[in-house]
Amino acid sequence: MSKAILTAILISAIALWPPLAARTQQEPATVPAERVLIDAYDAAHVNGLVFITGQQNAIEQNCFGLRFIVSRAGNAESSPRKFELGRHAPDGSFASVSWQPEFDPKTTVTLRWSRAGKQLVVGQLTASATVQLMAETYRPWADSRDGLAWAAYHEQPDRRTILGEQVHNQKIKAPLNRFLLRTDKAGLAKDSESAKNGDQAQASRGALVFELNPTAPLGFVAVVGEDFDAMERDADKQLSQPVAGLLDKAEKTYEAIGTESGGALGNSLDAITRATMWNRFYSFGQRYEYVAGHRHSGVGLRGDVLSWDSLLMSSLTGLADGESATASLRILFSAQTPDGRIPLRRFWQTEPNGEPPVLAGRSMPPLGALAALKVYLATQDLSFLAWAYPRLQQWNDWWHANRGDGRRWRDGNRDGLLEHGFDPELEVGDLGLRSLTNPNKQQRALTEAALPTSEARFNDLAHTLELSPVALNSLYALDTELMIQISREIGLTAEADRWQRRLDEIKQLVNEHLWSEEDGLFLDRHWDGKFSNRRAPDLLLPLIAGIPEPARAKLMLESLRDWKKQVAEPSAEQPALSYLLYLGLKRYGFAAEATELARHNLKMVEKHSLSSALSVHQPSLAPLLYLPAIEEVLATDPWFGLTFGNQNATDDARIERVKLAGASLDIIIGPKRTIIRRDGKVELEFEAPVRLRTYRSNDRALACVVETKTEVRAIIPAAEGKKITASVDDKVLGSTSPGAAASFKIKEGSHKLLVVK
Repeated sequence: MSKAILTAILISAIALWPPLAARTQQEPATVPAERVLIDAYDAAHVNGLVFITGQQNAIEQNCFGLRFIVSRAGNAESSPRKFELGRHAPDGSFASVSWQPEFDPKTTVTLRWSRAGKQLVVGQLTASATVQLMAETYRPWADSRDGLAWAAYHEQPDRRTILGEQVHNQKIKAPLNRFLLRTDKAGLAKDSESAKNGDQAQASRGALVFELNPTAPLGFVAVVGEDFDAMERDADKQLSQPVAGLLDKAEKTYEAIGTESGGALGNSLDAITRATMWNRFYSFGQRYEYVAGHRHSGVGLRGDVLSWDSLLMSSLTGLADGESATASLRILFSAQTPDGRIPLRRFWQTEPNGEPPVLAGRSMPPLGALAALKVYLATQDLSFLAWAYPRLQQWNDWWHANRGDGRRWRDGNRDGLLEHGFDPELEVGDLGLRSLTNPNKQQRALTEAALPTSEARFNDLAHTLELSPVALNSLYALDTELMIQISREIGLTAEADRWQRRLDEIKQLVNEHLWSEEDGLFLDRHWDGKFSNRRAPDLLLPLIAGIPEPARAKLMLESLRDWKKQVAEPSAEQPALSYLLYLGLKRYGFAAEATELARHNLKMVEKHSLSSALSVHQPSLAPLLYLPAIEEVLATDPWFGLTFGNQNATDDARIERVKLAGASLDIIIGPKRTIIRRDGKVELEFEAPVRLRTYRSNDRALACVVETKTEVRAIIPAAEGKKITASVDDKVLGSTSPGAAASFKIKEGSHKLLVVK
């Protein structure tokens, strides 16, 4: 009878678990009616801030810009080209950035700022040598917003204050449509000529000029609101305290509560947070923040491009700020063209030089489902997953869809395998097409490959290369497989069978037509049936899609013996390829090889200083080098859900205060322990290295699959006034007395664990 009661308790706990599936697709969550976004959203100005306020309607948004320009002896630099990204809290509670002006690379200017409330920022600028500093208010992206947000700025006689106001539409006034900048000291008096010029430009800009030197920093407060008197009181209250002290306190608070890593991981998570939060921009039309792969500052440089690397970068962003990761994918998928593809590149803030603002004739590689699923596992935002599903479905269908003349978009020879291509008329038009040679079109088609691939002739009729690449077909198979999981997760179980049929077909085609028995390897294949003689690590990507049988998978690693050496060679694509290979190795149980790859990547990035690793001169995917090492400790695994730990741990490593699925989690691993803390409290501990898959927990219960190489003791800390009941492989072990801890052993192998408190 007691066993039956315990089983009933366990079943009740599962029944109370928050549901993972939705029965109907939902619309995306609406943007809050009134919000205040503050960050360095202007891609050209890491040396400033942009304030976004107002309603969710684009017409009713307010936009104010503030930038700090340094100069000396007539040499001015409005947009730094060389800078170092400091700490950046996702919520803006603290941020720091330094730059060296081109006119004097030995001088360093540092901007620190902190959101001291919903509507207010306090900040300070310091310099290592004497420079002139101009605090300028301006209209961000004024040439790309069709005049919808027109701010007017007015310098005040005290030379400490600039007032700003949105005047674009007096009939529809969005909330918080006024802006105030106040400094902690008066600026320099302007000469008559500059004052005259300032009056002429006052409608679009306001400026205060100061001398900045090592002993004379500049403090400031910037605030948005509706009542200038109230805004002035708020600013003066902040400036009545030493600004440096306020910022020091904000920095220490962020250090105490922010996500961090340690041990073998070093400061990997801090590096990821910097790389993602400092690359966070804003789409005025879409009304979302988004994270790009890199930040190229400098007027005229385009640092806001969203390209295929942004799909993988979303996995990084999810560890730093789940909301930004979700918003970034919304921006990407919203760029879908009417035919269904997600364009290879798109520029949201400014149009590029020398190419169209949207590369609509080429597609990103099919990594959308992987990105969406990993971000969902980090956020549990089911509404986003349901919103993304039809867009991902249309994109997956596009590759084989009829382009309107009976031919498929990317199956040029109609054999079921995909090729990379280029549709020139969609980018340069029919007239521009006349000026393109076959080599021109071939090179553009090769850019669609993203990862390295064999070269082949461009087929003008098919619009594709005459080559079926292993990497593309493997990623397409992966995308199709993960669509099965997504459809089930949102409750569209009937769709799963259709996806499964498509997956079985592509896997069969790859195994039959791209496998070379002689080489013991999958190889790119030309349309004439000949295999390419190229041997490169991307030929191992069938592992990520589960395409080869285990015997073939082992043979692949043996046949491509120098794959480790090749993947270690620095290149723009190396971080992405390395990460995808890592996932494939883990999937097939090549744990030692995966761990070795993760450690190598971490050593590679550690050869540089943190600032160098995040430099504008590094490849945009460089921060992705951190991810395999982090996923040795914590992973949003597309096949096994939230996953913690590593059976092969030989060094201590920890991740603390990472925000996942609505909780703050700590994961501590090592050769003698695995500890999971939830919201600061230990909820599960093992006296050995283990791997925990499909991990889910709340205040009442936790469930996971435990993988261990040896018999291991599990410890569940006491819960005040509560009994603890544990089940292993559906066998109830028993219950503790109220308020007592639980301890039991789990045998070698893989076992289901369920604990109810």
